[in-house]
Amino acid sequence: MTAHRRIIEQLDTELARTCEVSDKTEDQLEFAIDHCHLALKRMLEQVIEAGFPDKESEIRFFKEQKPMVYSRLLYYQGILNLEKNCPQSDRKLTRNYYIREMENLIDFLEQNKTRVQYSRSGFTYLDHKYFLLDLPTIPLRIRSFPVKLDDYFNTWHDPAFSTILAYERLVEYIQDQLDLIDYPAE
Repeated sequence: MTAHRRIIEQLDTELARTCEVSDKTEDQLEFAIDHCHLALKRMLEQVIEAGFPDKESEIRFFKEQKPMVYSRLLYYQGILNLEKNCPQSDRKLTRNYYIREMENLIDFLEQNKTRVQYSRSGFTYLDHKYFLLDLPTIPLRIRSFPVKLDDYFNTWHDPAFSTILAYERLVEYIQDQLDLIDYPAE
């Protein structure tokens, strides 16, 4: 098992304990965010220390392993931001807020449908351009993607793929919240 796989498994174990941390959603989300940050930091340290034995390992890391962690960080940060900004005073306002936020996420996914299709389809024909570090400087239009951790820890597309995974999960989260509003438990 690779060091990166161990880091992911340790993160899974910690995230499974999230509900034990507190009854407060905000505390649970902060716990999850902190552990995602820690896992990414450990992955970065591992990359700096050991590098990659071959191009296939590097591609696998930036296409699969890092996005497994980074997308979770973005997902939990997204939920925290949603909940902090959500109006609680009125059911209709809350519902409209969630719908607006979901539309923004769906718009993003639609604008990036080529990347979404590549991600979902399991294609590999562009992996050598998308997921290797030794490529020329990242173009500005790609560089402007939401969040970057470190210029030496990002390829041209791994932040985009992480964002796509996170946004897809956030759409599901918002749909669940809308269901709770529309069909409250009796």
